[in-house]
Amino acid sequence: MKPAICKVCGTYSADDNEISKAGWIEFIDYKPEEKNSISHPEGLEYFCSKHFSHANQLKHKKMNDALVELAMLFVPEKHVVTDIKSSWWKRFLKI
Repeated sequence: MKPAICKVCGTYSADDNEISKAGWIEFIDYKPEEKNSISHPEGLEYFCSKHFSHANQLKHKKMNDALVELAMLFVPEKHVVTDIKSSWWKRFLKI
């Protein structure tokens, strides 16, 4: 299981001043892990108090789709990382 670190901003749950407004969200593609498994369940992610309410409104979507929407809302464009792997030389371009 992953530690409770906000997927949007990286805030640890222990550092969150309003921990009661934070928590784990099960998205539509949530798949619980089998008994005695040590991996993290698919479709389950933690969000801090600042991002929880926004993420909770997207729980009817697949987790990756919701994370893309949250990134567009909260993460500056230059910090958004996609899963698309480009050619090595394209990594040096600042578009």
